[in-house]
Amino acid sequence: MKKLFTFLATALVVSVNAQTITLSHNTDDVITDANSVACQGGDNQWAKVFNLADFGVTGDLTLESGRIGVQSLDLTELVTVTVYAVDASFPNGTFTFLGTQDVIIDTGTDLTYIEYTFDEPVVIPSSVSMIAVEVAQPMTGTSFFLGGTAGDNDTSWLWSSQCGVAEYTTVDAIGFPDAHFYITATGTLEGMGTVELGGKTLSVYPNPATDIVNVSLADGLQVQSIEVVNMAGQSVYSAKAANSINVSFLPAGVYVVRVKDNKGVTHMNKVVVK
Repeated sequence: MKKLFTFLATALVVSVNAQTITLSHNTDDVITDANSVACQGGDNQWAKVFNLADFGVTGDLTLESGRIGVQSLDLTELVTVTVYAVDASFPNGTFTFLGTQDVIIDTGTDLTYIEYTFDEPVVIPSSVSMIAVEVAQPMTGTSFFLGGTAGDNDTSWLWSSQCGVAEYTTVDAIGFPDAHFYITATGTLEGMGTVELGGKTLSVYPNPATDIVNVSLADGLQVQSIEVVNMAGQSVYSAKAANSINVSFLPAGVYVVRVKDNKGVTHMNKVVVK
């Protein structure tokens, strides 16, 4: 049974020093047999491009791990995950190397995903606004289709000179709009520091709450993204352009609601789950 909490103060000051962020465009974690594309035998570079602001990243982000989907694989294969700083002109513009990790993918992992860990965590400075996470398979003769999910909320990119795709191109442009590559990266966001909650711009109600929490912004602002963080600094919920949160799955306690508006400003307030 959840414990009831009562708060007399209208404002709360908390210290949230770090939180976990997962970069993913996929709408679920279920790898299918129909949502990928690859050049047979290798010479594949698959990528996802992440606008960090969409995930509430406001400081230095250190990537420590991630996931790669596997649709099918006929022999054990070694792929390389590389993280680059890029800009809105991707795939044009500059690719700035940030870090890399070799990953062994074993047979028997079809229609699932494998998890990887960076031997040296990849530090993304707060000055970087966009990154590309690339999974590269050399020309080995091994048939490997990186896995995808039935849905995602951003485009996937592929480059394979062997199959006539000489630079990164969207899957839509090469005739595979349903290819939704499952490439994720997870890390720690530093620098939230001490935050005073209870401002007037962001309304969170009902509060306390048991199931659905509504959020609204004053002055005609619109919700661009929303995230719920526990007192340990861990992200427990995130969504884009949502105006409500289902908190029924959360343990009773105090949480920080972080909302980014359509002007790029982040607002925070508390919610008590009982």
